[in-house]
Amino acid sequence: MNRLFTLLLLALVTLPLSFATAQSNESGKLYVTVIEQVGDAAQVITSAKVSLAYGSLGGEQSQPGAWQDVSTQSGQAVFSDLADNYMYTVSAKAPGYLPAQKEFKKQPGEAGHISIALTKAPVGSVGSVRVAVLVQAPQSPIVLTTAKIEILRAGKLIATADTKNTNGKEGVVFSKLPIGENYEARITAPGYQSQTTKFAIETNRETWLPILMDIVREKPTACQKDCKCDEQNNVIYCGGAGQTTEKGVLITVEAASQKAVAQVKLSSVQETKQKEVDGKPVYEVVGTASRRLFFVIPVSFSVKTIVDAKTGDIEKIEKPWWSFLAR
Repeated sequence: MNRLFTLLLLALVTLPLSFATAQSNESGKLYVTVIEQVGDAAQVITSAKVSLAYGSLGGEQSQPGAWQDVSTQSGQAVFSDLADNYMYTVSAKAPGYLPAQKEFKKQPGEAGHISIALTKAPVGSVGSVRVAVLVQAPQSPIVLTTAKIEILRAGKLIATADTKNTNGKEGVVFSKLPIGENYEARITAPGYQSQTTKFAIETNRETWLPILMDIVREKPTACQKDCKCDEQNNVIYCGGAGQTTEKGVLITVEAASQKAVAQVKLSSVQETKQKEVDGKPVYEVVGTASRRLFFVIPVSFSVKTIVDAKTGDIEKIEKPWWSFLAR
C-alpha cells in the first residue's frame, strides 16, 4: 500500500514538470502554412519551401542552415528554437508561384502560427542565375578563369559558357530561363574535380550560385614500403630503414602533413616542422581549412595540428573559436 502511494505521489509530481517542459519546447516553435487564395477559399500548397531569417524586411539578416528551404510537404513548415520578442522574416516559394515574404514577431511563452499567401506566376515567367566559380586561396576565394559552365534542365543541356573573361567575383549570368526547380549547373576545369549543383529559377529574380572547386589530388596506387596507409593508399605514417631522422621519430614530414590533411580536412598545408612537447617529439602542421559558414558563406581559416612523430596519432587541433559554425 505504501509503495502504491509513493508511486502515485511521484506521478503527481512528475506530470506537471513534464507538461511544463513540453510547453516550453512548444513555445519556441513557429508553424508556417503556405496557401493560395482561390476565390473565398484557401488552398494549402504542399510543394512550397519556407525559409526563416533573423531580422525584419530590408534590415540586416542572418539565416541558420536549419532554417533554409524547409518543406511544407506535410502541410506546414516547422521551425524550432525561436527567441521571444525577436523580429523574423519568413520567405516562401513554390514552383509556378511568385515568391513572398512576411514579418513575424515572436511573442513570449507561446508557439507562433502564421500563413503566407503565394500568387500564381504569369505564363512565360522567366528569371536568371549568376554562377561564380571560385577556388580557395590563403586569404579568401578567388575566381577560376579556366572553368566551363553547363546549365541543364531535367538533364538536358540548355546553355554553356566559360569563365575566361570573368572579372572579379560577379560570375557568369544566364538569363531568360523559364521558372522551375529542375535545374543543374555542371562545372568542369582542368586539374579540378567536377561539380554539379542543383538550383531553382524564380520569377523576375536572379539566383546567386557560388561554386567552390577542389583541386584533384592523385591517389597512389600502392602503399610505400615500411609505411602504414589508409584504404586509399594515402600514407598515415612510415617506419623502418631510411625513415628515421632522429631518435624517437618514426614518421616523415610528408606523412605527418598527409595525416593532418586527411583527418582535419585541410585544403592546403603552409608549414610542417618538428618540435618537442613535454619531452616528446611531434610535428606541428599549420594549414588552411575551407568550409561554409552557416552552410552558405565560403570561409577559410588557419588550423594548427599536432601529430605524434612516433605513432602518427593526432594529439591536438587548434582552430578559431567560431569554427564550429562552419561546415
